[in-house]
Amino acid sequence: MCKFTVWSKLGVRGLFTIPKIFYGWIIVFSVFVSGSFAGGVGFWGIGIFVIPMESDLGWSRTTLFGALSIRALVGGFFAPVIGPYLDSSRGPRFLAITGSVVLGVSLIGIKYVETVWQFYLLYGVMGSLSMLTMGQNMAQVIVPKWFIKKRGRALGFATMGTPLSGIIFPIPLAALIASIGWRDTWFLLGVTALVLLVPAALLIRTRPEDKGLVPDGESLQFEEKNAPKRPQNSGVEMSYTRSEAMRSRSFWLILLAVGVVAMGVQGFQPNWLPYFQEVGFTATTGATAIAIYGFAAAAARLIWGSLGEKFLTKNLMVTQTLLTALMIGLLFFVKTPIMLFAYAFFQGLTLGGQFILQPLMVANYFGRQHLGSVRGVMRPFITIAGAIGPVFVAGLFDATGTYKVAFIFVLSTWVIAALIYLFAVPKSSNKNAKETTAN
Repeated sequence: MCKFTVWSKLGVRGLFTIPKIFYGWIIVFSVFVSGSFAGGVGFWGIGIFVIPMESDLGWSRTTLFGALSIRALVGGFFAPVIGPYLDSSRGPRFLAITGSVVLGVSLIGIKYVETVWQFYLLYGVMGSLSMLTMGQNMAQVIVPKWFIKKRGRALGFATMGTPLSGIIFPIPLAALIASIGWRDTWFLLGVTALVLLVPAALLIRTRPEDKGLVPDGESLQFEEKNAPKRPQNSGVEMSYTRSEAMRSRSFWLILLAVGVVAMGVQGFQPNWLPYFQEVGFTATTGATAIAIYGFAAAAARLIWGSLGEKFLTKNLMVTQTLLTALMIGLLFFVKTPIMLFAYAFFQGLTLGGQFILQPLMVANYFGRQHLGSVRGVMRPFITIAGAIGPVFVAGLFDATGTYKVAFIFVLSTWVIAALIYLFAVPKSSNKNAKETTAN
């Protein structure tokens, strides 16, 4: 007892005190894990499986990539249905657990596919439903509910998994396929999903109030005292229902701008490697440039997210879209590998900002309480616009025999989006809106 008293007086006991972590950061970690896996399997991974599956099953490349189109369309169709459940107290946790199990089972099932419809059902339909309950979709809805002051940084960390998965997954997947074959690699991914994602899903909670907390981990007294002084991006918010949001001009302007950007992004990024090779770079050089882009795009989440806590998201969106348009224009002047690597890095810093600022803007404009419903109704329009982009860009290439006209079109989508964002002012407060504070 005496020794304990002496050590306590010397302050040594404090060295072993574990600092209390705000549970919102545990939510961020959970979403980061699921986002990394979802991005690796759902976006980057499929390209690694294409050639071995094509060779073994005798399917065309168009048939294999058709699963991605089904995945996107199914997601767009069900997003408005699932959205409201992401706003309920127990819905997100249940959906995250269910989605993790569905994903794991679907990936295991792909090991045994013999027909196209089986692959489309497992990877396209079941994979899409699981993606709606984890990763980016969960990050864009749940994380903003836990943070107001630190929302930009929290969203930045939570969404970093998707770009980083493009660096983490391709090489190990290629090695596994070469070692154990594509079927057993799908099986291993499914088991990994069950082991890794289900525990992460168990950590999910909808909002801080569910655990007796308030956003950012602040005390209720701090929130009430400082609420009148906070700016648009970091204060006590007004939350709007889906119908209230849809009655505002800003909702439709944001939706239009994001749709235009989706068309440009989906038409631009898949054609990078073909374009790099068309202008004289090797496939290895082009792939290295894309990896550099991935690193920079991940860093962009934190940079633009931090800026989003200090400046109006509308102004940041206009700046980011114009900078991206400028970078697309500069692509035509890239002539050497060093220039290409530098271009990829700065394009990652600019274009990558869209994926953090867009969910941040929606959360800041329409509040925390009904964010799942609001984002859910936006998803189908964005999905359709994104599906048009690749087809339109490919059509322009086929018609002209070069990417120049196609990329000028892509550049114009970012300029148009910047002009639209310029007029997207926050919805003004009204008596029907509900304030997002802890009760």
